[in-house]
Amino acid sequence: MLGQGGSKFELAPQMFNSVHPAWLSSRIKSCRKSNVLAICFIFTGCATFDPATRYQDIMNDRQPTVSETQEGLKLSAEEFASSEKSRGMFDADLVAHGVLPILLRAENQSDETYKIDSKEARARLEDQVLPLLADVDAANQAATREYASKAAGWTLATGPLAVIFWPVTVSLSGVHTGEVNRRIEQHFETLGFARAIVKPGQTAAGFLYFKLPEAVAGKEKIIVEVVAYEVQSGKQIIFKLLIPNLGVFSKN
Repeated sequence: MLGQGGSKFELAPQMFNSVHPAWLSSRIKSCRKSNVLAICFIFTGCATFDPATRYQDIMNDRQPTVSETQEGLKLSAEEFASSEKSRGMFDADLVAHGVLPILLRAENQSDETYKIDSKEARARLEDQVLPLLADVDAANQAATREYASKAAGWTLATGPLAVIFWPVTVSLSGVHTGEVNRRIEQHFETLGFARAIVKPGQTAAGFLYFKLPEAVAGKEKIIVEVVAYEVQSGKQIIFKLLIPNLGVFSKN
């Protein structure tokens, strides 16, 4: 190193020897602590998946949009087209991502046992048939996309911290996102209406997920068609549940 007037001088080893080991150790721990705090800041601020409603809630008595009773079997449908209802159930605006969730509820008030298979359900928006989505497909199309957008926004919000700790944040972010995506898929599967055997006095409930077309005004009527079978006789009962309109909503 250069001293005053350009003369060279060297740092004496004693200068480093004089550094107290306890002080040096505390500085290293401080740096490590700062790194951990910075990373924690990034991920505690990360988007999370936390729906307010659970499966037990849909089994409780609700006010359906429409209901119909045949042969002692009552079927009701409730649309979750509004952003508020959708976010409460799925922590995401599903309709904005092209997915229409319909809560189907079957109450058996008869002495017969009925079988309902969600794969046979149909929905028609005016004259257009809406494809039925599998639970995981609905999750991937809607909720996981919205979560990815939230996560990206939080990463940008961390600013320089995300750049400074980029290798760590990218690694941890991938793990965090993967875990949340699995939680989202499990939530959709848990809420989905699978094949159900409804015995006398029993109730079955769950969601049907339909894919919406690109252009939706929100004023169209929708007909949900569900087929139920008497287990003993095989008799077929067709329900056509008419929802007058889906309310006012927006779809990207």
